Amino acid sequence: SLNLTFKEFELLNYLVENGERTVGREELLDALWRNADEVPNERTIDVHIRRLRAKLGDQEQIIGTVRNVGYRLDAPEDA
Repeated sequence: SLNLTFKEFELLNYLVENGERTVGREELLDALWRNADEVPNERTIDVHIRRLRAKLGDQEQIIGTVRNVGYRLDAPEDA
């Protein structure tokens, strides 16, 4: 089990729901902060991804980075 914050859970869930499709930072901001009074900048996504990867430990590689585009869920190599 993972001890995730609500936003980390939302982020992981959004990536899972989108399969191996690359999701841009702007899309993630729109989806996860749509009802927020103040929308953070795109680097906020990077911080959440970094923290989420740290909590995933040995499985951190399932969150792939597509340079200058965004993130995607990558299937584990042994799957």
